[in-house]
Amino acid sequence: MRKPITVVSFWRALAPACLAVCLGCGGQVAVEGTVNYDGQPLPEGTIIFEPVDGRGSAASASIEAGRYKGSGDAATMPGEKIVRVRAMRKTGRKVAAGPPAPPGTMVDQIETYVPAIYASRQSPLRCELVAGKTNRHDFELKSSGQPTAR
Repeated sequence: MRKPITVVSFWRALAPACLAVCLGCGGQVAVEGTVNYDGQPLPEGTIIFEPVDGRGSAASASIEAGRYKGSGDAATMPGEKIVRVRAMRKTGRKVAAGPPAPPGTMVDQIETYVPAIYASRQSPLRCELVAGKTNRHDFELKSSGQPTAR
């Protein structure tokens, strides 16, 4: 014989689903924009959005031809973010590959060329991501390490 459903058993069964929906409220938000370096679009790199309060996970997106778009798996949670940018480029020189490559193997030398301050937790770049709206943030990086607002 079936047990009758009581108000208490109904809410006990429904509570986990309600909690899951509420925790998802505000969910992940998409962010997009541009990254320029000394007035030119950054050819390629990575942009990282990290919570200022250190709570929660960071999200990153690829920068291509000065543009980035963080959505889907690259989306992040709403809130104030520290923005970090990393970019590397070939120097035009070849260097020994080293182990485990065979002896004599040469590879392109790569350098980080955006000032390290932009890739650190002390990055001067910040933004606020808001749920329920299009988040567009453009960043102007300078070789001096001092960004300008856009």
